[in-house]
Amino acid sequence: MKLKVNSILAIAVVVAGLGSFSALAGKTHFKGLPMAIDFESDAQAAKSSGRPIMVFFAVKYCGYCQEISELYLRPMHESGSHEDKVLLRVIEADNEAASLRSFDGSRTYHADFASRNAASVTPIIKFYDPKGKELVPEIFGYNSPDFWGLYLEKSINQAVEKLRNQTRRSARASETG
Repeated sequence: MKLKVNSILAIAVVVAGLGSFSALAGKTHFKGLPMAIDFESDAQAAKSSGRPIMVFFAVKYCGYCQEISELYLRPMHESGSHEDKVLLRVIEADNEAASLRSFDGSRTYHADFASRNAASVTPIIKFYDPKGKELVPEIFGYNSPDFWGLYLEKSINQAVEKLRNQTRRSARASETG
């Protein structure tokens, strides 16, 4: 009887473990950060709010990616300190299973999107306008931790300003046209 109960418990533990594993599938390895799922919808939200889309290209085995996530991006996201400035999304550059809708509405995967955006080597942060065009030079690597937060802040401000200027030019062109 005791053997039968132990066998049933062992099977229950294995089944529960498999359920937990499948629940983790498809979730980002960068806890607390929003994974990119639909850039077409994100672009509409970015356009209506006047915010650029900041994309963090990372891979789960990259220590620098994890450090950037933990020290800069997650606190920024969780505090809401930049919510009015940028729309943050994560692309797992090595994830061939995570599905994504691109800016043009086509279906792709994180790894393919990273490759098409020259972001296979990580960490990289890029800033996009609602049409999917890069606004400012990317932030590549993590070579100066003492100043990295300043580089990020500078790039965010430059992307916001460039998007505002694009919007103003577009509004003036439609007024005169």
